[in-house]
Amino acid sequence: MLLPDTIKDYHMLLDLEDERQEIDSEKYNCTSSNDSNNIQRFNNTGLSPAQTRQLKIQRYQRKKSTSQTLSHLQSLLHRRTRLQIEDPGEIMDGYDYESLLRNSRIETLRECAEE
Repeated sequence: MLLPDTIKDYHMLLDLEDERQEIDSEKYNCTSSNDSNNIQRFNNTGLSPAQTRQLKIQRYQRKKSTSQTLSHLQSLLHRRTRLQIEDPGEIMDGYDYESLLRNSRIETLRECAEE
């Protein structure tokens, strides 16, 4: 139901959260020692800053696209209501009423998945 990129990002975020928790526990275990060799700098994501930035940009673009699509579908639903189109089979802007509702609900789910 979700796009493969969205699922991949979701799993990556879950892995990153697990790594972050492990790193935090290691930091608390190392605080008793003042030896600077025990303290390491961790990259929480395991990615370079450029890769992290690119992932954020892609996630923002997907979220923006989903929001725009959802807004467009909702405006089509409002237009059908405003024009008092009662026949659910009547096609307007390439959508009949059922497909418009279905696509609107799918985009709502996608929008929730992006957050």
